[in-house]
Order: sequence, then C-alpha cells, then structure tokens
Amino acid sequence: MKLVHYKNDTSVLFISGMFAGSWTWDKCHEQIIGNHILVEEPLMGISNNVDVLVNVIAERLQSLSKPVTVVGNSLGGYVALALAERVPEKVEQVLISGSAGFSKIQLDLQGRLSRENMPQIGNRLADLICHDRSKASLKDRDKLISDLGSYLKNMIGLIRECNQVESSYLLKKINCPVKALWGEFDIVSPFADAQSTLEQYGVDCTLVPNCGHSPMYESPDIFAEWVNQCILEGRSLKKAA
Repeated sequence: MKLVHYKNDTSVLFISGMFAGSWTWDKCHEQIIGNHILVEEPLMGISNNVDVLVNVIAERLQSLSKPVTVVGNSLGGYVALALAERVPEKVEQVLISGSAGFSKIQLDLQGRLSRENMPQIGNRLADLICHDRSKASLKDRDKLISDLGSYLKNMIGLIRECNQVESSYLLKKINCPVKALWGEFDIVSPFADAQSTLEQYGVDCTLVPNCGHSPMYESPDIFAEWVNQCILEGRSLKKAA
C-alpha cells in the first residue's frame, strides 16, 4: 500500500472507496486544513478482504507519532470506523460519507463482471459516483476502467464482503467523535438506509443537496468546508478538556 504525503506532518488521513483511488480527493483536500496523507490505491488494489484492509492501514497508523482524523468515503468510511475500533489510540475522530456497512450496496452494473466488460462497467461506476454524471471526467473514467481491469478478482471479493459488514457493530464500540456527510441522491449507499442507525448512535449528519455517492468529488467545496469545521470543533473540544 502506498501513502501519498502532503506537507511535513500527518494529521488527516483520507481513505477512498473500493473502486477509486486518491484522485477522488484532488478537488478538495488541498482546501482542508492540517497535514495530509492519502491512501493512493483504490481499496480493491490492496486486498479482497475487508479485515485485511483494516489491518494493513492500522499497521501504518502505528508508525505515526500522534493520532489522526480519518476521513473515509464509501468502503473507506467503514474502514475508517474499523480503524477507530482497532487502534483507538491512533484515531482522534472519524468523518464518513456514503459509508458502507449500513445496508447492502446498490450496484446495478448492467453487465457481467469480466475483463471484456471493463469499459462498460467502469463507465457505469463513474455514473454512480456523481448525481450529475457530467462531473466524472474522461480522464477519471479511464483511470477507473484501468484499475478495474487490474483488480477485478479483489473487487468481486469486496463487493461480497461489503454486503456483510455492519457499521452499527463498530459504532457501539467507538469512543471518539464520529460525524457523517451524505449526498442527497446517493444511490449506492442511500441516506435513507443509514439515517436511523446514525441517529441511534448520535452521529451528526450533513446532507448535501444535488449530490451523489462521492461528495468530495462532486461537491468538493462543500466537503472541504465540512471537514474543516469538524477539525476545528475537534481542536476546540481538546483545548476545553
């Protein structure tokens, strides 16, 4: 696993989803305060097993000198929650969007999962990322198609596992602050499926209008402002304590 470092220290860790790598943060992360590390690969590029993904990233967190804010989208949201449960001393807060683990993911890929169908499947996934499909650029679509061809077997395994994990199990155990942001028109991990669980565990959730599954990509200014606000609020709470 490769981590991309920005600035000289690490205070915010960005984890994207199963299919898309660090490029999904390009439009927003440089607007976000603090010092950053990004998991470069899509999660399917690391393993076909969710528990292995969590262990790999947790091991890297152990080498950091201080805890981080973990920001995760889609499957990366579930991994962020799992890290807070697995290595609580290394995670000071968790920020999730469109997270897995609240219901079965809704992936109507309209085709058989095979290498021959990668252009069709890749473009379909790009369409699912954004409510406004025109926001998924040709360059990013090509990157997505290329990664799918490289990690097809891992993707199949992770799709199966994504429909088995439960975020409620983790929220029972996590002591650090957790906040959520959801696209109003997320059809992969619909907000309606997550709402009751988030409310049950007191997780504050911001809903982004006219936005799909990946707010950091489709609505980067709103996403960056939300993350900045969460970070500043977290700092204020630490000082008060």
